Amino acid sequence: MTSKQLNERIQRHHSVERHTEALNCDRWVASSLLQKAIRRSETEFAWRAAHTLLKLDKAAIWRRLIVIAFEDVGPGDPDAVLETVFLATSSQRRRERGELAALDSIVFRLAEAAKDRSMDYLACAANNHPALAEVRHFCTKASLGDLLDVVADTSRPLAERAVAASFCSGIDRQSGRQPLEGDLATLGQAYRELEASEELVSSTVLAAKRTREILVVLLPLIWLEVQRGGLASLRNDPVPAVRTIGGVPLYAFDKHTRIGKRAIEDLIRENKPLRDCIVRFLSQGSPRKAAEIAAFYADGAPVSRRLGWAQSEALERLGIEADFVAAGLRLEGIRPVREMMEAALDQLNEIRAELWIQAMAGRG
Repeated sequence: MTSKQLNERIQRHHSVERHTEALNCDRWVASSLLQKAIRRSETEFAWRAAHTLLKLDKAAIWRRLIVIAFEDVGPGDPDAVLETVFLATSSQRRRERGELAALDSIVFRLAEAAKDRSMDYLACAANNHPALAEVRHFCTKASLGDLLDVVADTSRPLAERAVAASFCSGIDRQSGRQPLEGDLATLGQAYRELEASEELVSSTVLAAKRTREILVVLLPLIWLEVQRGGLASLRNDPVPAVRTIGGVPLYAFDKHTRIGKRAIEDLIRENKPLRDCIVRFLSQGSPRKAAEIAAFYADGAPVSRRLGWAQSEALERLGIEADFVAAGLRLEGIRPVREMMEAALDQLNEIRAELWIQAMAGRG
């Protein structure tokens, strides 16, 4: 997209009359709502959450949008990711176009984009999946050259190449080793040699420096695989029904919010079948952590417009397994625990609603 076309779209989005009153919530709820509404393509909720977060924490909003672009959109709409990085990393570009106008444009662009969460799933698997333990061990001892060889080896499984890329980036902090000098630049050059576009690689490196999120560096790797895989399709998936209290959808109350944490604690205390199911399959940790992950996948992770490609479902499965294993659940328990949580979603929302009403009353 040319600069002129971008400017025209920014003005078009910003010129639409919308309700501008900020939501009566804290920055954590606004941030959670922003990301989940974008996943669901719920543009108005995303827009109000963005303006609320801008008022509460102006320094955080643009970094948050970069993360959302890579985590939830990625190869589903690479141009949307590039536009986000272009505006989010330059206050001068935003001033030239108008801060609020630029914000509106990016929020609506991301909400309307096709989604692909493969980078998040792959990053989770690279860090936590037991099937990748051997390659993680190899990477802790490998030289940078050996790591780059793994990244470039298209005969290897994508998940193994992602583990190597995460170590190459210098962002990984779980490996117990110091980041290698110049890792991001070297990894970027490796992506170029694999024929990723210059704009994609440069934007990825810049975004990784700004966010320090490991999933960001995986975009060129996955984009190349999408291209190699050939046929891709766009599908519309159903998402759980929205219930709002005080203008805030209850799905915003996740494990990163005070009310979300409290609601999960109350749910597993009140819902004995759910608690017993979790305990039955728990290998370590607390039932609460497994319940938090199950609640996330019940109504926090779903996307309404998603890109389907050759490895998308396999990566989703791998990432989900890694998340539940990290929360202490055995693999065979994932399906029954998820089914129990989906059945308990109405009860969870009742608890969230009650806690949120109490919180709003306390705000006056």
